[in-house]
Amino acid sequence: KGTKVFRGRVFGLLFLLGDLDKERREEKTKKELNKKDKEWAKAIKERDKVCVICGNIEYIQSHHLISREITFLRHDLDNGILLCANHHRFSRAVSPH
Repeated sequence: KGTKVFRGRVFGLLFLLGDLDKERREEKTKKELNKKDKEWAKAIKERDKVCVICGNIEYIQSHHLISREITFLRHDLDNGILLCANHHRFSRAVSPH
């Protein structure tokens, strides 16, 4: 009986450690994704330099043409443009999202 209890506790501990490891992997993945997002945004700013609609240079923001939820396009430079804060809002003329 004692062996079964011990095995159960060991299994429970291993299961818990597996969950913690999964959380660490997800956290690392989020950090890496955040880093890639910042690199993508910086590359768009370096390429376009001004709002592509009005030429404004203040409060410029990188914008995904196709939602960044479409993962294979998320960091594609052809999927981004630079917009000023005035134009970086919901508009069917600029973006479907």
